[in-house]
Amino acid sequence: MKVSLSGNALFLNLNGQDVYERILAPANQRTFGLFHYADQTESRIRNVIWRGNWPRTLPPVSEQELAGDFTDFLDDDLVNLTAVRAHDFSLDGLPSQAFTVFHDREPFVMVEEADGLRMDREGVDASYRRLALAPRCIVRGDFDVTASFVKFNAAPARESKDTTCSVLLSASLSDREQTGGFVVLRFLRRPGKTDKHVLRATVARRESNELRTSGFGEIPYDGEGGTLRLARRGKQMYYLIAEEGSSWFRLIGEETWSDADVTTEGIRIQTQIAGLGSSTVVWTQLNIRAAEIVDLPSEEPRQIIDSLQQQLTGDLPKHALEFDGATNYVTVPSIVYDGSHPITLESYVTHDRFGSVVIGDTQQSGLALGVPSTRYNMHAWNGNDYTPATAFFPPVPDQRVHLAGTFDGDTLALFVNGKLMKSLPLGGQFASSGFPLTIGASPSPNAAGIDYPFAGIIDGIRVSKTVRYTKDFEPPLRMESDNDTLALYDFSAGLGGSA
Repeated sequence: MKVSLSGNALFLNLNGQDVYERILAPANQRTFGLFHYADQTESRIRNVIWRGNWPRTLPPVSEQELAGDFTDFLDDDLVNLTAVRAHDFSLDGLPSQAFTVFHDREPFVMVEEADGLRMDREGVDASYRRLALAPRCIVRGDFDVTASFVKFNAAPARESKDTTCSVLLSASLSDREQTGGFVVLRFLRRPGKTDKHVLRATVARRESNELRTSGFGEIPYDGEGGTLRLARRGKQMYYLIAEEGSSWFRLIGEETWSDADVTTEGIRIQTQIAGLGSSTVVWTQLNIRAAEIVDLPSEEPRQIIDSLQQQLTGDLPKHALEFDGATNYVTVPSIVYDGSHPITLESYVTHDRFGSVVIGDTQQSGLALGVPSTRYNMHAWNGNDYTPATAFFPPVPDQRVHLAGTFDGDTLALFVNGKLMKSLPLGGQFASSGFPLTIGASPSPNAAGIDYPFAGIIDGIRVSKTVRYTKDFEPPLRMESDNDTLALYDFSAGLGGSA
């Protein structure tokens, strides 16, 4: 296509043939530009040549004619976000004490390279395979997060007809609705359609016990790198993108979230794939600015347990109750928790393996305290699924710890040796299982009568009709009964044989 202007005469030529001409008014500003409807069409411009008395340099972006001031207020406000965490993966690599890796299934690759951290996720079927990285912190108040990447490579298998590869920056909040969302660059392959790369903004929140997700602001994007940005001011979340090498951000969209704290390790960068093939990206930088940033302990799990263990020294019990992880359990018939009052479950335990419940009544309802997967956990039914308050490190087998879980009808919290691990909203309506609380397992209608049997030693259990703990505390050497105690089991008395 050729556009030419001679005097006041304008000519349009397409593929060597004149297709349009007109006389412009003498006062016409003669502005030249390229235009297409971003939400309706795609446009790729190559090999632009211009002749005439054109400016030889471009003005600053803020002074260009089509520039807007849509994001200026976000940049102007950065000086008020005084808490800063900046990480350059190309210089500092991936320190394990500063980040937590999340993945749902093998296989994946995460390796330090000269230009950053390469994350490679392989897809083997239509379900999503995710690989995410979270800084070990809690973010409060207004915040501004940027994540820069290069070398995004979507590589669907040749035989794949339907594949989605993504790189994204996400945040999740600790409000009752469990609000969260992300800004994402996606490669889409769909049957009968041309492959394409698009940017998209997404918000998710729990409504009527269902997690509902909606996307908006989809625009084409052909770059292999750039900087994703999430910025919250008050309750409003802004989704932005800057092209690789540019500091000028484009607003993709905005959505009302809430002003609740970001959940523990709730800021994440991620690559994922649904379908056959692989999704690869190299992350170069992750920067967080916020009103407040609370860092999580940086020690390794054994160091954390050992340091907390110092509080538990003294006259330790000479007796305890040992559970075999198969058939041993104790039923507390006097307590069927219906959610009508707060509750605290706490225990001194030494566990032998993962996948067990210390005390609970769960059966697609109810609540429980224990190690049901690979981390200490307090979880409760929210009407649709279990909401988990989970420790940020895996437990150390054969190490005695004090576990405490609290629930007030709205919020769950987990404490390990008196340290708050996580507190978050239930995000739904609690439902009682109707079963009595069980020590050393979770009740079940199956033939064995239990699920998640506990393997290890329990030397004390206390159930209380109040939230005993809301912040860090020093665990008592021996739990005592008071007016809020519903049940107290002191197995250190040394009476009896087995359960």
